[in-house]
Amino acid sequence: MACHYLSKSNYECTLTKGGVFIPLQAHFDQFCLTDSFMLCGHYCRLAAPLGDSDSPYVSEQLQGRGRRQFIRKQQQFSVGLCPCGPSGSVESGCDENARILDYSQGGVRVLASRAIAESDMLSFRFGRDFIVPELHGLAVVRWQKPAAVGDAERWEAGLAFESHLVKALIAVQMNM
Repeated sequence: MACHYLSKSNYECTLTKGGVFIPLQAHFDQFCLTDSFMLCGHYCRLAAPLGDSDSPYVSEQLQGRGRRQFIRKQQQFSVGLCPCGPSGSVESGCDENARILDYSQGGVRVLASRAIAESDMLSFRFGRDFIVPELHGLAVVRWQKPAAVGDAERWEAGLAFESHLVKALIAVQMNM
């Protein structure tokens, strides 16, 4: 298995903080094109899960945070959520007024106007106010619970991104 941040068309690393990272051939052979890509220093700094205690770049204060894999940022943004089938085809019942409560490169915590079945696939489209404006893709519902906000009953849910590209784009923006 090769690193999912490697652009095979031009052999660049798509995980950057601005600019371009073009690994040398020895780096390709040792990390990018092998199962050892998670040992790459570039990957460890920008994309490694927080719980990876083997990584020399994970700070001590972030280790041992339970099930969290990535740093979360609490900031609200608009997001549209639509249930979709396994093929990604959008079904009816979209929630265009959902809000992101916090986000990470792995997923988002949202506040929705109605319950979403766990393990359902959702199509999402972030608003123009998000760190990557109008980014869209697919996510899986990992958990949900009722969240009373004012007089209206709303639902809080955790969504995990399905696309490595979405994860990479958010990781780059979070590290800028």
